[in-house]
Amino acid sequence: MTRHAFAHAALALVVVAVGAGCGSSTEPTAAVATTAVASSTVPTKTIAIATTTTTPPTTTVPPTTTVLGREVVFSMSDGELTFTLTTDELAGTANALVTPNDGAATPRWESVVPWVDEPNASGHRPFDALPVDPVTGGEQATANRALVDEYVTTALVEGRWEDVDRFFDEGRYVLHGPLFADGLESVRSFFVGLRDAGVPFLITGTSVWLAAGDFVLAINRHDADGVSTAYWDLWRVDDGAIAEHWDVITQIPAESADAWFAGESPSMPGA
Repeated sequence: MTRHAFAHAALALVVVAVGAGCGSSTEPTAAVATTAVASSTVPTKTIAIATTTTTPPTTTVPPTTTVLGREVVFSMSDGELTFTLTTDELAGTANALVTPNDGAATPRWESVVPWVDEPNASGHRPFDALPVDPVTGGEQATANRALVDEYVTTALVEGRWEDVDRFFDEGRYVLHGPLFADGLESVRSFFVGLRDAGVPFLITGTSVWLAAGDFVLAINRHDADGVSTAYWDLWRVDDGAIAEHWDVITQIPAESADAWFAGESPSMPGA
């Protein structure tokens, strides 16, 4: 098996619900995953998301707000930008967008992906355990961002998975994607396997960082064989340790990728 064939097989395991068409013709092709997500030929990275509470609830809290007819399941603001995650049960899609707080109607970044509200091996659903109330401020927000930034650099930029234990509390890690069960080892073993096979998954850049309360969001870019993939990685940090992760993944046409990641062209052709 060639290196790319191996990567393709590994990625096929990670991508969730990519086969279903969703959204409008102007929306990017996407997938929702837990910890690891993959592009067409190389697995994509995983980044965790967290709840504002120290111990996340075990049941999904119904959203109380709507945006353009979609139910808001999570919202956080940091400085001049707000991240909003919505779902549309009728269409079977989820929408992730970052908008400026100056009243502009057009988002800087946006992805619409298939949404299947089913539990993974550990019983977690894609967007459960997220707080309903908007998340803002927080004394630890700056420190939480620095912690997650260092983790991303260590694991997903440099590929040093042996050195990531210090970012977690004894390997505890709640994952909401469909591929992995809870625990740091389930994630690490997957990416170490790819690295040792000569097809490491490494991101090529981060478009935006937002931090508020216990949550940190990063939009990360991965490029492989002419395909660019955006990973919306959301983590929850608990008492100085990464504790939980959610994500949204979108493949973006190569010819539009630079503009999209720069926040200049949020609307991408969809499937």
